[in-house]
Amino acid sequence: MGTDRTGGAVRRAHSVPEQPANPFLLVLAAGTLCMTVLLVARATGLAPAPAPWGRVARRRAWWLVGLLATASWAFQLHRFGWV
Repeated sequence: MGTDRTGGAVRRAHSVPEQPANPFLLVLAAGTLCMTVLLVARATGLAPAPAPWGRVARRRAWWLVGLLATASWAFQLHRFGWV
């Protein structure tokens, strides 16, 4: 079962047997909820505007994104038996 079907079931408050096999969906839902609350708080003036990142912080973020993308790629190759 893919994320789309499991996500639809969670959105409709139905439990599906495959939901435990897709823990990323719950992380995605929690992140979406947190970002929605943050955006509403910023729009209403309850939270400050975001501060720009420095050069060093941006470089670290790019390395982290690259590392996560490489790890994801390696995991998928291993999962399908290509590595």
